[in-house]
Amino acid sequence: MRRKLIALLALLPTWASADVFLQGDVEITTGEYGEYQMLVTAPAAGLTSGPVTLPEGCQMVREQRYDSGRNVSMAFDFACETHLTAGDAIQLPLRLDAATILTRETSGTTRRVLTGADPLVFEMQAPTMVQRSWLEAAADYFREGILHIAEGWDHLAFVLCLCLLVRRWRRLLLMITAFTIGHSVSMALSFFDVVTVSMAPTEAVIALSIVWMAREAMLNNGEPNNEYARVTHLIVVGAFGLLHGLGFASALKSLGVVATERAIALAFFNLGVEAGQILFVGLVLTSLALIRLPAAKRVVSTAALVVIGSAGSFWTIERLATLS
Repeated sequence: MRRKLIALLALLPTWASADVFLQGDVEITTGEYGEYQMLVTAPAAGLTSGPVTLPEGCQMVREQRYDSGRNVSMAFDFACETHLTAGDAIQLPLRLDAATILTRETSGTTRRVLTGADPLVFEMQAPTMVQRSWLEAAADYFREGILHIAEGWDHLAFVLCLCLLVRRWRRLLLMITAFTIGHSVSMALSFFDVVTVSMAPTEAVIALSIVWMAREAMLNNGEPNNEYARVTHLIVVGAFGLLHGLGFASALKSLGVVATERAIALAFFNLGVEAGQILFVGLVLTSLALIRLPAAKRVVSTAALVVIGSAGSFWTIERLATLS
């Protein structure tokens, strides 16, 4: 009797796993020049050891995986010689009972559900318009704007330099306003293709702007000492804002914005960026206010600027190296 009970208990995990419904989600976003980003979320139990198979003419650029134990998240960046068309198939190392496939392209969005996928193989389909309210679209792009600024270490480093360069909140507000106006203008012009620039050298100059700001903040010890320097900083910060806006526009384009949502996408993505920027500035100013001793505040500020300047120098060299 005891042996039968032990055997029964040993079989329970197998029976339980057989009843688990494995549901996954795949989202593919079309970028520029045949670039694609694929995000996959699925139960870890559905992950297999097979390869990721892309259509002919496509090459994997970056692959990241995160396993939380119960679920696994995967991010793939790949580039194709031509844009994927209906019938091009992608295979993922997943064994699922069902998967939701969402593809975003500039001409529309496709959402469909596949069942009984082992391994998960799906074909691209001609995009169709998914109807959603402007509030849903606005919330989506607002969230994407916040996420972009939160993950944009170079943009945050630049804003941190502004906080350490200017200590008076009115002048800081003026500087941030100049930066905001600059990147809002260039973001709109680039997003609507009024201005077209190569992003590789632009990203290098953005990194160089961080080095310059860190240097200025260290030399001025917290505040420019004359009106000429203040005006110069204001003009330069606005000009650097134009550069950063080109980076924001590139990120927005990579989301695969449909034609009917372009105005909403631009407005609310930009608002999301501003919201994230304001939250970051508030966090920095609060942290500085908690440091009571002026000497300690100077040490912390100097150390932060050294780190920022070093990171900016590294990013500049790294991005210039890619140009060759």
